[in-house]
Amino acid sequence: MGIYTCELLAVVDETPTVRTIRLRRPADLDFVPGQFCLISFVGESDFVGVKKPFTFSSSPTTAETFDLTIKKMEGFTTALFSLDVGQELLIEGPYGELLNFDGSSKKDLVLIAGGSGVAPFMSFIDFVVDKKLTNKVLLFNSNRTAGEIIFRDRLAKVAEMNKNVDVVTVLTRENTCTGNDVCGRINVELLKKYVPDVSNKEWYVCGPTSLVRGLRDIILELGVTPNYIHYEVWQLPGKSDLEVEK
Repeated sequence: MGIYTCELLAVVDETPTVRTIRLRRPADLDFVPGQFCLISFVGESDFVGVKKPFTFSSSPTTAETFDLTIKKMEGFTTALFSLDVGQELLIEGPYGELLNFDGSSKKDLVLIAGGSGVAPFMSFIDFVVDKKLTNKVLLFNSNRTAGEIIFRDRLAKVAEMNKNVDVVTVLTRENTCTGNDVCGRINVELLKKYVPDVSNKEWYVCGPTSLVRGLRDIILELGVTPNYIHYEVWQLPGKSDLEVEK
């Protein structure tokens, strides 16, 4: 764990309210997929001294840069959206143990994301591909509407080019779905359709608190051992009290 001053190198608008910022990576900043860092501002800002957690959305295999994918929600994130390329941020970390995947497990991965909870799973998928791991990866990417899907084209390209990666896009507030998109919510029937055999799998869930709580119970209903269910919620002021009620 360390504290670094990192230059903003690029900005990618993912949706009207979500963007990815790409920062120069210090040589000694090591992390694994699923971990997060604390961001604070450098210089003049209404938020100097304030630290907010954001999950790495790029693979640690990318040596010179790292990505953070940010949803515009309130004052702090609005200020992040106003940054220009060349400006700097303070980065503290890495932190986190709840959602980590270091590649040591040989089990297949079932990833379930709600909204910007997909950020760590982009890191997972790129890591699996870059390291040429044999784990099969199935991502359920749940969003309200098609216009809110983060990484849509990028995920589709990765899945097309890698036989061990599949993506199921779930839209909760669309009446009509096209292509391979699924209308509705992730439930027992949907999971059984795409995961008929739950053995030899690690399950990861990230998103709003309500989604995490509900899906944890659904996954348990499928007969998955609790030790193989990993989850993190992102609608919290910090990342130190993420234990979901049991």
